[in-house]
Amino acid sequence: MQVESLRSEVEAVYNIYVKALKNRDADAFASVVDISEEEKEDFLAEFNEAAEFFLMSTPDLSQTNFLTVKTMGDDLAGYYCTWTDTDDPEGVNIFLARFQRVEGSWKVLPGDSTYRFQPEAGEDIKTRAMELIESEPELSLTPPMDEERAIGDYNTDLWASLECMAYDYEVSITINGVPLDYQGGDSFGHRLFGVATGAEPSMPGVLRLGENRVEMNFRKTDPSSEFPLRLEVFLPAAGCCCRMVAAKRPSGNMSATFEISRSPTDEISPEEIQVVEVTDDD
Repeated sequence: MQVESLRSEVEAVYNIYVKALKNRDADAFASVVDISEEEKEDFLAEFNEAAEFFLMSTPDLSQTNFLTVKTMGDDLAGYYCTWTDTDDPEGVNIFLARFQRVEGSWKVLPGDSTYRFQPEAGEDIKTRAMELIESEPELSLTPPMDEERAIGDYNTDLWASLECMAYDYEVSITINGVPLDYQGGDSFGHRLFGVATGAEPSMPGVLRLGENRVEMNFRKTDPSSEFPLRLEVFLPAAGCCCRMVAAKRPSGNMSATFEISRSPTDEISPEEIQVVEVTDDD
């Protein structure tokens, strides 16, 4: 299939997807998302709360610059574009939306990816972005079966997203004593799930109801850099529950404990979240 033809098809589906999220239109959303019948009832029951969370990392295509569309076989496609967050105008985000062909129609695969980079002065952004698409694992076009296998036997009713901005830093991060496979130097996003009943925490199933502890050791690799080290944990719909920021010390460690009072699928509201904030001068 020609790139321009495929681009038009998946853009049309994606635009319906974004409009459904903005309008909280569960029926329109279900029509363009690839979820199983077994998952659909529970998923749509949580839709209003999940929509706000999804929109935090789902750009409108009118605000993006198209890069390319990649395919794997006849039934998997990845749409790549760049966009700039108004809160971070110097950084560039590469956004990947995945699509699965289901009974002849393209559907959005939940679980997009965003990779942020800081362009050098005078650097061609599209050229750099295309190089990163080929080199960064989180921007690879992964079959959905592999993603399901990677989740494993965890409590997926309990989940949160961790985001870390560690440009010009080396870092090591643990959640409830379990290390993340991340050493810093760029942006990082990871979805965390609950610990399965009777199991020990292991990635990505590390969260527990009640107290959770995040620890971060860091070292600045460029003393002249003005970028702060930032780590945040987000609960679906409720928003940020933990924020850690390091900017003053060249190295050190930080830790914080945050509470998850009950499963986020039980409609935790933002007003119920006590945001834990730690900075490197605390």
